[in-house]
Amino acid sequence: MGTKSISIEQAHETFFLRLVKNGLTPELAQNIAASDEIAQAVVKIANGEYELVKKNFLEFGKDLLNDVGTLTIPKDYNHDIFFDELSKRNPDLDLIWSYKSNMTNENFPNTTDKFTPGKTYGVRAIPLLRNIPSERILEYMKAKSYLKVGPRGLFLLKEIKPKYFIKGKHHFSFDEQKNLHTLDSNGRYLPGVYYVSDNAWEFGRYDLETPWTPVCILFCFYELEE
Repeated sequence: MGTKSISIEQAHETFFLRLVKNGLTPELAQNIAASDEIAQAVVKIANGEYELVKKNFLEFGKDLLNDVGTLTIPKDYNHDIFFDELSKRNPDLDLIWSYKSNMTNENFPNTTDKFTPGKTYGVRAIPLLRNIPSERILEYMKAKSYLKVGPRGLFLLKEIKPKYFIKGKHHFSFDEQKNLHTLDSNGRYLPGVYYVSDNAWEFGRYDLETPWTPVCILFCFYELEE
């Protein structure tokens, strides 16, 4: 027996009625059913896309910044010399892992998407809910139209909005593998930041061949509507 396609509007109404039937007050049910993300999931399930919905809901958590995170790129930002300038401003970047010998403009010359100086971007902090391979993260970012800015996004955020980092979590910002550095012929890696506690940070590199775990936070950058 085939499934019947429904619209977003029908999904809102269907979910609202189901919540009321299960004991929620109409006011509370309306607030929950008004979520477009949930309505879109209902539509996909009705249209036979259950596996896709299950993946999205069980792999990637809700934005920890509640859709209000932003990052304004400094007007003097220069993509080509970013890492050299950042190192000068932050001498502590050599803690734990040698930042200066690895995080260079020569090792990371390119990104899929480039920041525009003076422009403000949206930022989301997405927790990982299970072990996820790098390829799946790139698929997720493509589906959500997130920008692929690599470690430049991560370290700009650490410098300008450190309050966005979560204690006890490893943080990273993704890009295509071709834009990431190869270290000692051991494959490509992605730089990351671990927020230990107040004023205590650790910097490291993460192997792209190893699945990313629930101790990780994926920072996602996106274009804001004009």
